[in-house]
Order: sequence, then C-alpha cells, then structure tokens
Amino acid sequence: MNEFENDVRKQIDRALGERIRARRKELGMTQKDLAKEVNVSMAAVSLWEKGESTPGANKLELISNALKCKLKWLIAGDDVEIWETDESANPTDPDDLSKLRLILDLIPENKRKEVLAFAAQKLAEHFKNVEDGLYKIKK
Repeated sequence: MNEFENDVRKQIDRALGERIRARRKELGMTQKDLAKEVNVSMAAVSLWEKGESTPGANKLELISNALKCKLKWLIAGDDVEIWETDESANPTDPDDLSKLRLILDLIPENKRKEVLAFAAQKLAEHFKNVEDGLYKIKK
C-alpha cells in the first residue's frame, strides 16, 4: 500500500471509529458494554474508536446490532453524501483519468509527489467535512 492509499485508509478508519464512539455514547454505553455485546476486549473497542484498528465484516454486523444502527450508516454514514457528484470531476471519467496520467507523466518526480500530496490533502479535507457533518447530524 502506498502512502496515499495509507492516508485514505486512515481517514476511513477514523471516520468509522468516530461513528462507533458517537453512537455508543448516544446510547449511554461504555466501551466495556460494547465489548461485551460484541464479544471482544475493551482494548479492541478503544482501538476501533481511535481508528487504529478496523473491525472485520462479521464484527461490523455485531457492532451495528449492539449500537442499534444500520450497518450502512456505520460503514459510510447514510445521512451524508460521501462522494461529491460534480460530473465535471468524476474520477471514473476516462478523459479526466487521461488528463491526470498525462500531467503525472510530464512533470518531474518531485512535483508529481507534490501533486499526489495535494490530492491526498484534499481527500482528507473531504473526509473531515464528512465527519464534521456526521457529528452535527447526530447532535
């Protein structure tokens, strides 16, 4: 996994952890309570909530049941649009992908790394905005 993918994964893990924590607290549950219901250690719950570990698929379903929330919301947050749908910047558009490849092929490596770091920063900002939106919705 490259640095960019690693940064994205960390953002996703943190967002999941924040949803677990927020919902658990909303229900008045302790980490110990959740751990008991999901049959894991309290340390595992703590790591999930900090985004330092990610529960497996089988645990996600148990967590959603324990937290009385939809699995879809737990994973992605269904009250907030996760990906912006600006058609002019659709990442699956072949023209956009071609343009990005051309840019990355034509610039020197040090500048390429700057472009990728910038893209990673923008993605991190987007996830932060999603997380902030989830927090506001749950209040």
